[in-house]
This record gives sequence, C-alpha cells and structure tokens, in this order.
Amino acid sequence: MYGQVSYFLTQFLTGHGSYQAYLCKFGISETDECNYCNGIDTIEHTFFECPTWAPERQQAERIVGHITRTTIVANMLENEGNWKAVETIVRKIMGKKKNHVRSRHRANTQSELRTE
Repeated sequence: MYGQVSYFLTQFLTGHGSYQAYLCKFGISETDECNYCNGIDTIEHTFFECPTWAPERQQAERIVGHITRTTIVANMLENEGNWKAVETIVRKIMGKKKNHVRSRHRANTQSELRTE
C-alpha cells in the first residue's frame, strides 16, 4: 500500500460523508441536491459528474488516466503516484465541501439566534 486511508478518503471509499443525499437520508440536510449544481449529491455525482469539480478531476486524470467509479480503486493501487493523485483530489473536494457545509450551518445557527 502506498499511503494511509485518511478521513476524507474513507468518506470517498464508503460513500458516507458530506454528500447531500447521504445527509438527507438522516435528516441532517433538507435536500439531496448538490450545493453547486442541480444534480443529486452522491459520491458518484461529486467525483465523476459535478461540473464544479471538473478541474480537480482533470488534474487527477492527467496522472492516473481516465477514472470511473469502477476503476478508481484499481488505479490508486497501481503505483504511489496514482495513490497520491487520487488522495489529493479527494482531500481537496471533500475539504471544500466540508467547509461549505460548516459555513451554511453557522449561517443558519446565527439566523436562528437573531430570530429568538
């Protein structure tokens, strides 16, 4: 193995994390829609479809080659460079998504405090 399975990489590999569809299933989010486009926010949408993350996908694909849900783990395991490329894209995307969710949560909390 080339690297460690991090917090964000675990979310990516399991599909449990800052995906609106996952959060909505547990009542944490009111909608399953992507915060960046009109798609349903799942792991597949985030990493393989959402236009917001196209630059990150393209950066990884320059190193790893074409990536899909069914090939990405095998691509990661081919060599250390591929592992790092995929881990980097996952960290960037999930970090941005997590910050977005936190910002929205903070704004909602502040709004609720003002109305009390």
